[in-house]
Amino acid sequence: MLLASLVAIIIVVLSSSSFSYLKYIIKRFIQIQLRKRLFDPPSQSLETGIFASFYRNFLCHRQTINNELLRKILKNNHKCAFYLERSISYLSSIDEFRNKVSLTTYDDYRDYIDRIVKNGEENMITSDKIDYFAKSSGTTGESKLIPMAASTIKPGMMVMRVAYSKVLMSLPSSFPSPEQRTFQLRGGKKFESFPRTEGGIPFGSGPLLKLAVSSYDVLSLDLIEEISDFETTVFVQLVFA
Repeated sequence: MLLASLVAIIIVVLSSSSFSYLKYIIKRFIQIQLRKRLFDPPSQSLETGIFASFYRNFLCHRQTINNELLRKILKNNHKCAFYLERSISYLSSIDEFRNKVSLTTYDDYRDYIDRIVKNGEENMITSDKIDYFAKSSGTTGESKLIPMAASTIKPGMMVMRVAYSKVLMSLPSSFPSPEQRTFQLRGGKKFESFPRTEGGIPFGSGPLLKLAVSSYDVLSLDLIEEISDFETTVFVQLVFA
């Protein structure tokens, strides 16, 4: 009798719209587990712990951290076109790097980015796989394309979590609960519909960013993407978030 009941429940779930919701719940659980391993600092379960760790390890050793980061960038990317054309090696000192690369603007990188976008060339300014191209708002002119790789997305997410932890610390201790998450109002455009470069790199959003947003945000991005009408998706997000 019990087995028959379980079979009946499974059939009802699989044959109804409830299956879609169940699918999203399972997918979100997997996304959260992946996010914890990719983006979250290890052994940091409390938001206050994240800020304390960031303060001790970064803010108190800014120059040392900056120097080590530059050495890491040179070691990983010195064979890219940007560095080769300036005779920069991973053994270059900080002073030598400063002499060869003065303060730069977007125009110093434009040709390399255009070669990635239009020709699908690799190893132009980074040896890392580019996840997507972020776009600037264009308030000072034409929108600029900023290549985003895992090496830049991960520390960016960490900084966002540090900032969010400071917001939580500024509120009364009884609010919000540790289970609460951020809410970002987003459009319902599917990831697959974003335009791409000749090499298949999407503009505006990428797999890693989607994973981070889907697992950190109150609402799953997969659910939001199912609603194509912008006004409807905004209404649903504001009501249910």
